[in-house]
Amino acid sequence: MRASGTGGGSVRSMRGDERGGSAIEAALLIAAIAVVMLPALFLLGRAVDSAFGKPCEAEELQDRCAVQGAGAGGSRGGSSGGSGGGSSAYTANLETRVASEVSNQTGQSSSASCEKQDTPTPPRGTTATCNVQLADGSTAVYQVQWTDDAGTFVVEQV
Repeated sequence: MRASGTGGGSVRSMRGDERGGSAIEAALLIAAIAVVMLPALFLLGRAVDSAFGKPCEAEELQDRCAVQGAGAGGSRGGSSGGSGGGSSAYTANLETRVASEVSNQTGQSSSASCEKQDTPTPPRGTTATCNVQLADGSTAVYQVQWTDDAGTFVVEQV
C-alpha cells in the first residue's frame, strides 16, 4: 500500500494544475492598464481638441487669423475695402477681399461694405451680402458664398 501525502498527488500533477495561470495574470494586467489608460487618453484628446480645434476664435489670435485669411479665396490683389457693414476685423478682411475680387471682375477699383462677420472662415454654404461702390460712382450688391470650410468663397453680383 502506498502512503499518500497531504497534497494528494505528485509534484508533476500539481505543476500541471497551474498551467495557464501566467496567461491569466498577463490578461488581467493588460485589462487593468486599459481601464486606466482609455479614460486618460479620452480626456487628453478632448483637451487637445478644444485647444487646437478653433484657434482663430481665441481673443489673442483674432488679428493674426484675419491677416492669414486675406490670402485665401478668389482675391488676387486690388483695391482697399470699405468700412460700413461691421466693425470686426473679420468684416474688414471680408470687405477687402470682396473689393479686390470685384475689382478683378470689373476692371474698376472698388470699396465694399459687408454684413458683420463673426468668424474668419464661415462654414461651407454660408452667404453674406456686400454693397460695392465702384470707381465710376455706381453701386452694386454682391453676394458672397463660402465654398468650403477653409475660407474660399465666390462673389457674384445680385
